[in-house]
Amino acid sequence: IAVDSSSASAPWEAVFGLLGGAVDSFSKSHYRFRRTKIGGSPVVDAPLSNTARVVTWSLDLGGARHAPGIWTTLLRHRLPYGSENPPFDTYTLRRDDSIAVLHLIGRPVENSDGSALRFARSGENSDLKPDVICAIAVSARVCIIQDFAENPSDRTIAERYSANAARRFAFHLHRGGIAAVIFIPSLPEALSAKALGTIVRCIGELPRNGEAALRDAVHQVRRDLAAADVFAKDPQMASELAFDVCYYAPDRLSLRFHKSRRTQPMADRGNTQ
Repeated sequence: IAVDSSSASAPWEAVFGLLGGAVDSFSKSHYRFRRTKIGGSPVVDAPLSNTARVVTWSLDLGGARHAPGIWTTLLRHRLPYGSENPPFDTYTLRRDDSIAVLHLIGRPVENSDGSALRFARSGENSDLKPDVICAIAVSARVCIIQDFAENPSDRTIAERYSANAARRFAFHLHRGGIAAVIFIPSLPEALSAKALGTIVRCIGELPRNGEAALRDAVHQVRRDLAAADVFAKDPQMASELAFDVCYYAPDRLSLRFHKSRRTQPMADRGNTQ
């Protein structure tokens, strides 16, 4: 699905997946969706840097509770992991070439300055714009945006608008240079952790064909959401959330190190919260 800034917010996965109303649920859809920007996105074939690492940026203690355990366990020490506070001091921005995978826990919003990610559940003082994130994580190949974990409620216009904002925010990160961007919508805590684990397990394999591997992992996340017991009484909500999982990527993406790089346990770097 090729989009630009004006069309990125639309729920194209649901539009095409439901075949214009010919089917009524995600489980009857047959597509594995991938988004890219109109005109194509540069392929990323070069090996990962020897200093590559994974970083979580979060202010939400509840949302970040499971992240360190998921990352450290499923990465199997193939990449060092750290959890850090988001860099809100934009007057002293410092690029970090070591960030290969960036995990953001927050809610995409549209504020007075445009698209942003809100790291606190309330208050614009915790917002970061996509161009700031891209200016810091200049070598990031994968970014996972994980919305705050919340128990399901009736699907409202506000929640659908939030999903639109998330698709647009993810587009800006992708256009800004992050090759693969994945959005996990707001889900119950256990389901949100499971979705993150599915993506992390894929990254931990350091796949040569990273695009296809991530596409399969994202499709599995969508299938898990559509079939989750917690949504058994509301299959429409389950389908909407499954289609809200968003994935941007180029045609080719390598998540492997150079052959000379030894894969061995490494000490975590970064400040843990």
